[in-house]
Amino acid sequence: MMRSGVIITLCLLSIVDTTCGQFRVRQGNTPKPASTAPARSASTPSYRPATRSYDNRSGPSAVLQNTYLLLATDSACVVKLTGVKAYSFTLTADSKTKEKVLAGEYLLEAEGQRPGMRISRTVRVSNDLKVEPLEFSRLVDRIRKIDTLAATPPPPPRYKDPILNEISANMVLVEGGSFEMGDLFSEGKSDNVPAHTVRLTNFYISKYEVTVVQFRQFVRESGYRTDAEKNEGAYINTATGNADVWEKRKDLSWNTDASGKVHADESEREPVLFVSWNDAQAFCQWLSQKTNRVFGLPTEAQWEYAARGGNRSLSTTYAGSGKVDDIAWFTGNSGRKAHLVGQKKPNELGLFDMSGNAWEWCLDRYDRKYYDKSPTENPTGATKGDKRVVRGGSWRSDLKELRVVNRHSANPDEGFHSVGFRVVTSTP
Repeated sequence: MMRSGVIITLCLLSIVDTTCGQFRVRQGNTPKPASTAPARSASTPSYRPATRSYDNRSGPSAVLQNTYLLLATDSACVVKLTGVKAYSFTLTADSKTKEKVLAGEYLLEAEGQRPGMRISRTVRVSNDLKVEPLEFSRLVDRIRKIDTLAATPPPPPRYKDPILNEISANMVLVEGGSFEMGDLFSEGKSDNVPAHTVRLTNFYISKYEVTVVQFRQFVRESGYRTDAEKNEGAYINTATGNADVWEKRKDLSWNTDASGKVHADESEREPVLFVSWNDAQAFCQWLSQKTNRVFGLPTEAQWEYAARGGNRSLSTTYAGSGKVDDIAWFTGNSGRKAHLVGQKKPNELGLFDMSGNAWEWCLDRYDRKYYDKSPTENPTGATKGDKRVVRGGSWRSDLKELRVVNRHSANPDEGFHSVGFRVVTSTP
């Protein structure tokens, strides 16, 4: 029969397997208790055993070293609080548990089933085990959503054409909501201030940047000639230092990589480059006709909201992380070239390369003062202006250009060795 009022305290000493009251504790490399996290396959990460499982025995207090608490576990995620110096709980008469820890800062970790799917945050915990609710729920939700998205099998083919199916299957729902668009801390260029509230309705955005092989099918089927092919080439930066040295070359087009070499089979999953805003719009029109859905370029507001992680945002500097190497190809790690899409970690929505790899065309006209007058509801950009917005930074960008708030622009009829695009639609 279960006792009430039993208190068990864990302090910082050394013991590896202790049965204590209503509580069994295991740590280190000891076998897992019988009732812990769900079984996982051999291909998934190995988790340390849970620190607690309940039984029907009572006894003296227990102590152990380097403890952590398993706060949540299900088929998609394990969440634990590490570095716990002292822990206790009381079983009441109605079998409810009152838990306590030594108040302080701890590391909150969440792990998904896929290798490498792990994120953590330093959190402040009160002695009654209260973790700041928003931070905790965001952490758990992010790892669950990303791991679930990654583990979800692809839907059955929707179209006969494999390229159309590939694009359609990789459209990610971005649930509508409100966010503060722009630079909240007034860093960087003046065109990304003032920060202002924007509200967006639901939309879908492509998980990856449009690739060379996808664009090739559009060209073959439509007979389209890009601006680079019609206007004697596109632009490449030949600088070896920090200063820009732009050169227009006739041999550059959508079928060449960032260095100007014709794409080989192994690079056809890189983002298509040297495409103008006009070319991206033409691709969207072709895709709309082929699928009987309306595709287009994202508005600048849609792009930033998606890059931030939508309503799952953890408010990181870059798209998905504060650690740029985890999520972006940029001047510090790219080797002066674009890379295959989807090789870095995704952001909170499961979107890849929102920071780095290739700048991305947006629908909007560029106006450096637009944030002073932007409407709140679903803004679509300025009504006047010769240039169009590009976002996200590229393989040759510095850290400032990779920030989710950074804005840039380019002429809509010109292609560049670092600019590509992705698409959006309002229909599933």
